Amino acid sequence: MSENYTTKSAPSRTYRIWIAGDFDIARKIAREYCLTGFCVSLQRTEYIYTFGEETGICATIINYPRFPKTDDELHAHAMSFGYQLADGLCQSSFSVEGPEETIFVSRRDEKK
Repeated sequence: MSENYTTKSAPSRTYRIWIAGDFDIARKIAREYCLTGFCVSLQRTEYIYTFGEETGICATIINYPRFPKTDDELHAHAMSFGYQLADGLCQSSFSVEGPEETIFVSRRDEKK
């Protein structure tokens, strides 16, 4: 059986975008974004925090070996998709979890 399969590999790189909002709207945004030739995975998630909770999405982007990308290309897609999700979901912030760091993006007036 395995002789009928081919394999490809690429360096493992995963980016996750964490954002609150409506899953169905996020799915619509993802479909539009992926028309340019891209792929994301969406999972429902729940955020539990001090005195509150809300539903949201975790969007996952991997370095897909069939169409491998550089780390810079994947990072750029993660950030671009994060901004589109924030705008489309009417959210003021999101986080991009990457292989080396997590970036918090906010349009709130954060006083220090």
